Amino acid sequence: MNGPSFEMHVDLPHDARFVATVRALAVYAAQYAGCGQAEAETFGGAVAEAIRVRLDSVATDARIPVVLRRDGGPVEVLVDEQTIALNV
Repeated sequence: MNGPSFEMHVDLPHDARFVATVRALAVYAAQYAGCGQAEAETFGGAVAEAIRVRLDSVATDARIPVVLRRDGGPVEVLVDEQTIALNV
């Protein structure tokens, strides 16, 4: 299975319980794009860490925009202004 193009937008509430959900989405997106399990898990961990850092730096009523996307190149996850990319 190989997903050459996809895009998903999510607005996260300021709640650490959603970190695991977005991590799982990042792992799935990487696997869908053709990455192996270990590489996808590492990517998911980097995404989760970026979200944790962002949660620590914004007001508790702020929502955090997250975009998971691929357009024929790397899988990218944008956490607010930060981009985490995985070359596939």
